[in-house]
Amino acid sequence: MPQFKGGQDKLSRYLRDNVRYPSEARERCLTGTVYLAFFVDTLGSIDSITITKRSHSVLNNEAIRVVKLMNGKWIPGSLNGKNVRVKFNLPIAFNLAGCPENNNSFFIEGVEYYNNHKLKEAIERFKDVLEYDDSDLKALNRLANIYIETKDYDNACIYLNRIKDTGKKNVDDLILKYCKK
Repeated sequence: MPQFKGGQDKLSRYLRDNVRYPSEARERCLTGTVYLAFFVDTLGSIDSITITKRSHSVLNNEAIRVVKLMNGKWIPGSLNGKNVRVKFNLPIAFNLAGCPENNNSFFIEGVEYYNNHKLKEAIERFKDVLEYDDSDLKALNRLANIYIETKDYDNACIYLNRIKDTGKKNVDDLILKYCKK
């Protein structure tokens, strides 16, 4: 298994010292954890960085930036005395004091906007929920319903299909009714 030079304590300190909370995330109280995977090659360099579980896009971008800075700061994994390329998984948490630890506040704001007939603002808030958790069924349902209500069937179908992709079958009739084949 590869190891950050200096061990886990140094890795934690490195993240603490190098993660810069994006100003947009701070202003909007965006929190979450970005789960990344990357390979540490035989020389201790990093390649093929991917996000395995997303958060908000500005947090995703910051997590990738920080991991890229780690290049060359790793001790490669070894097998039978030879250095080998190994995949490494790393979660990077973004938390702010005074902010909720989930996306519930965005959802509540979306409902309030919807109840006040501010559909454009409601859509944006529900999309914020999805940037935090792209399979949040409550937000997907709300977006699909708003788009059906406003007769924007193309967008409604995007969200109906995303609901179906989560394994829910209760949208099949709506997809047949509103979506082009």
